[in-house]
Amino acid sequence: MYKVALVDDEKWALINNLHTFPFEKYGFSVAGQFTSSTQALSQLPLIKPDVLIVDIRMPSISGLDLIQMLKARLPDLISVLLSGYAEFPYARAALRQGVFEYCLKPLDMDEAEEVLKRLVNRLSGDALLPESVEYSSGNRQFSLLLQYVNAHIYDKLVLEDLSRGFYINSNYCGQLFKAATGKTFSQYLRDARLTRACELLTRTKMPITEIASRVGYDNLHYFIRIFNGQMGVSPRQYRNSAENR
Repeated sequence: MYKVALVDDEKWALINNLHTFPFEKYGFSVAGQFTSSTQALSQLPLIKPDVLIVDIRMPSISGLDLIQMLKARLPDLISVLLSGYAEFPYARAALRQGVFEYCLKPLDMDEAEEVLKRLVNRLSGDALLPESVEYSSGNRQFSLLLQYVNAHIYDKLVLEDLSRGFYINSNYCGQLFKAATGKTFSQYLRDARLTRACELLTRTKMPITEIASRVGYDNLHYFIRIFNGQMGVSPRQYRNSAENR
């Protein structure tokens, strides 16, 4: 079995990881659990885990620092960072450290299982068999980019800036986006934002100007034009129709 170690300064988080990740199903045994990153630093070289799943924010030694400090003693260690913060600098720093996955908490069971599947492929040496080296590397970085986009879907997002920040060629990033979501980047943003706008129109009395701003459109007239083009009615007509059902 592959050995995995868990590090999080909160005991409940360690327990949650044990319930969320189906370790045994994918051939993993939990070789160590630590609530102290300092203790983990001294014990992990003795345990020699294959995989480290660690929280990014901890007192004394952060998850990123722990990964960096273990590199010399455990050069083959594969690291997965868990973070409750969908921040661009964190994701970029994780990439620079060579982190295998950067996951936003809380993970659901499906997401955790997908992480384990990718880990098994990596550990078994099968992760480049179905795809080119370029695509595999880009795909790992793209998964971080997509997590960031989903967490900031109502903010100002520019594909060229994102691809540069996550070290992916912008044209290639667009191809990955289409392959992963079935939509272009702009279509993905538009659909997610309009879905939320429809919810706010039907469930709240919030002014349409505020709804437009909440879902990422500072220009009300542009929001109305986009909404009308996709929904076939204006935001006000959509709200009135919902109220009359």
